Amino acid sequence: MIRAERWVARVLVVGGLLGIVAMTIGVVGSAVHAKSTERPIPGVASGHDIPATSHAPNGVPSLAKIRRAVARRSGRLEAVAELGTMMLLLTPVVAVATAGLAFAVEGDFRFVLICLVLVLALGVSWRLGGA
Repeated sequence: MIRAERWVARVLVVGGLLGIVAMTIGVVGSAVHAKSTERPIPGVASGHDIPATSHAPNGVPSLAKIRRAVARRSGRLEAVAELGTMMLLLTPVVAVATAGLAFAVEGDFRFVLICLVLVLALGVSWRLGGA
């Protein structure tokens, strides 16, 4: 296995596991907190069905909003779940950047250029998508 493959594999495993752990902590913590405060979960605890077309009112939160919510430590465990989701979304981008770095170390600049183009394309699509 070449260096790039090892580095990318590590990034994907660690990023995936960290994202899953953060999402699990956020979701389970929110459910426990909602149960302990008997705060109803909209559309679920009230017994009403959530329409199949429902979605988050503001779409995917930005990294800045998630960072502020986590930094406030306001008890919003939903922010930790959102952070986990963002970690899962960013993991492939970091993996491509890591591959580019590994290719640079190996002196294969053709693949460095390919990785750079991929990272830029992912960044542009992310920005145009509103994240």
